[in-house]
Order: sequence, then C-alpha cells, then structure tokens
Amino acid sequence: MASIMSVVLTTKAISLLKLFPLLLILVTLLDYIRMLLIRRHLPPGPFPLPLIGNHFQTPSVRPWITWQKWSHYYNNPLTTLWIGRHPRIIVQDAWTASELMEKKSELLSSRPRLVVMGDLIGATETNQTTMVYGDRWRMHRKLMVSQFLIHFSIHFLTQAKIELHHISLPHGLKLAGCNSW
Repeated sequence: MASIMSVVLTTKAISLLKLFPLLLILVTLLDYIRMLLIRRHLPPGPFPLPLIGNHFQTPSVRPWITWQKWSHYYNNPLTTLWIGRHPRIIVQDAWTASELMEKKSELLSSRPRLVVMGDLIGATETNQTTMVYGDRWRMHRKLMVSQFLIHFSIHFLTQAKIELHHISLPHGLKLAGCNSW
C-alpha cells in the first residue's frame, strides 16, 4: 500500500513539474502585456523586451549620447527607457525639465516606494530619503537646510577669523570690527 502511495505522489509531483514551465511562460507573458499597456501611456521610446526591458539597447559607456539620438529619432524631449520591468523617463531638454519640475513638481517629485528601507523598518514617515514628497517632506527639508546653513556659517566665520589674524598689516592699522574677535 505504501509503495502505491509513493508512486501516486511521485506521478503527481512529476505532472506538477511539467506544468511549472508553462506557468512560468504564462506569468512572463502576462507581465509583458502589463508592460505594453503601461507603455501606451508613456512618452515614446525603444520597444522593451520581456523582463529585461532596454538593458541591451543602452550602452554602458556614455549612454546620454544614445538617449539624445533616441530623442531626435522620436522627435520628443521625453523618452521612455525600461530598466527591467520598470519605466524611466529620460528628459533631454533643459526647458522641458524646468517646466516639469516647476509646474508639475507635486506630481513628479516623489520617490519610488522602498519596501525594505522604508516600510519594513517603519521609516517611511521619519526618514527623509524614504519620505513621500509633500508638506512633511518640505518641512524636513527646510529643517535640514537650515541646520546645514548654520553649520556652514559657523565654519566659514571661523575660517575667516583665522585668515584675518594671519594678515600682516602695517603698524598702527586695524581692521574694523576685529577687536570683538
């Protein structure tokens, strides 16, 4: 009886293993269809391959030259490049980049969702590198910039004080305001 059960289980396992490549092909095909549907709503760009996107179409040395050629070929300052399964929009014109960042910054200035760094350790609301763009992010940025400016100002004034003390002036001349240092 036990040998019959093991034969039946082995037969079922083999039939499931035969279905695995078919299932893998089906999942890949569905994902590629998803990529093509998303591509319809993005700026033009080279046609992506399943799973790898445009990886082999972009050179590793000076890729901006190829991106510029694509921009001229598609007659559009925005070009879509697929890195794996994820689209990236390449902006080839300074005017377009300025317009996008000024007029649509609320929509375009956020970051991608970082699951491990942000969600799993609970740092999405407290860490500025994983925080979603919005009022809270702007407040964090203002606080950080003000602290950097204070630190820079103190460092700059200290350096200026050191340099002023090393200036040799003719006897009897003084710099205005140096007595307080």
